[in-house]
Amino acid sequence: YDDIAEVTGSPADPYTATVTFSSPYAGWRSLFSYLMPAHIAGTVGFGSGFSDPVADLVSAGPYLVAQVHPGYSLQLVRNARYWGTPANLAAITYYFTSTLAETLDALFAHELDVATVPAAPATYQLLQAAGGRSVRGVASAAYEDLDFNEASPLLSSPVLRQAIMMALDRTTMAADVLAPYGVSAAPVEDRLYLPGQAGYSADGTGYDKPGPAAALTLLTSQGYTFTNGTLYSPAGTPVDLSLDVAPADPVAQQLGALVVSSCAAIGVTVVLAQGGPPAAAGSVITAWAGSVWAGSGQAVAPPAGWQMAIELRHVPVDPSSGAARYTTAGSDNIDGYSSATMDALLGRIPTTAPAELPALYQQIDTQAWADFVDLPLVQLPVLVVVNPYLLNLKAGAYFADLAWDEQTWGFRSP
Repeated sequence: YDDIAEVTGSPADPYTATVTFSSPYAGWRSLFSYLMPAHIAGTVGFGSGFSDPVADLVSAGPYLVAQVHPGYSLQLVRNARYWGTPANLAAITYYFTSTLAETLDALFAHELDVATVPAAPATYQLLQAAGGRSVRGVASAAYEDLDFNEASPLLSSPVLRQAIMMALDRTTMAADVLAPYGVSAAPVEDRLYLPGQAGYSADGTGYDKPGPAAALTLLTSQGYTFTNGTLYSPAGTPVDLSLDVAPADPVAQQLGALVVSSCAAIGVTVVLAQGGPPAAAGSVITAWAGSVWAGSGQAVAPPAGWQMAIELRHVPVDPSSGAARYTTAGSDNIDGYSSATMDALLGRIPTTAPAELPALYQQIDTQAWADFVDLPLVQLPVLVVVNPYLLNLKAGAYFADLAWDEQTWGFRSP
């Protein structure tokens, strides 16, 4: 938007606006997904309007917002003026819950037809035992990522980062985290696309299985020594590292224990630090109700002197926003990573035709693997709990999203 130099129109063609950019932007169509009708914007004021939860909202979709009770509920009703196929259900009400216990109580009382909750063995067993609702696991767009702080003297060496990546057993991690819920247990192989998406590329399969012997061979060829089960740096000091994990994130805790044991196999002592993971300036960690992550709107400050951390990330809806975390000195670059090759690849995004972007994003992801920037681990599982009489519900790709095709939902007769 900052590169828009001018917007002009013509009375002779009132339905066309010409937008001129100061520099080329091949993805310009993505900037104009939501356009407001002039007669509405002119009435409520484009700069300050559209602020009332109901009165100012417009809809070109199958539903309209009927009622909003902040922090409690949102009701949608069928839009009688929708231009497409009418929605099946006359109304849908969404309830906002602040705790997992509140959501579970509503499910056990059969007050909800569908809900998503964080996957945990105890929760899964409770929901299955309660009956009356189907329960299935879904791999969400959130995934746990192992970050390396390249400002740390030990981890400034790409050799040590690569050796740690080689030592980890991501296949076992995926099986431990996902398999209990019937989710396909595979590690995350692409930072910019989800499995099943057209652009997804399995770029990280070389780091699926543990290879401690090969990792030690690499290290000793670069001046490290391995004596009596301890790895020593070329300077002769033991390689001891800290790993920050969020204390309220059970998946990060589970994975952290596996990182500790895997690193021990190459003589690296890893101490778990019970702090939050680092976060980029201005970033917000959000997820679903009852999850360990709260969307407070505040960035989580990096712990002083952090070395490794398990961070909850999201595969972005727009891959370019995910790629931005690898820009030298970028606001989303929490690892201190810098590469002229990567910067050149990222610089091509604005002028690359949309059809050619997937190939460019694969180059970007491949470069991140080659530079041992970070290590994607495993997608976060989510439990989708559904009234068996509710039809046509499909969990969306992002955040196990349910609210994307409500117009197709319906109920079958008991």
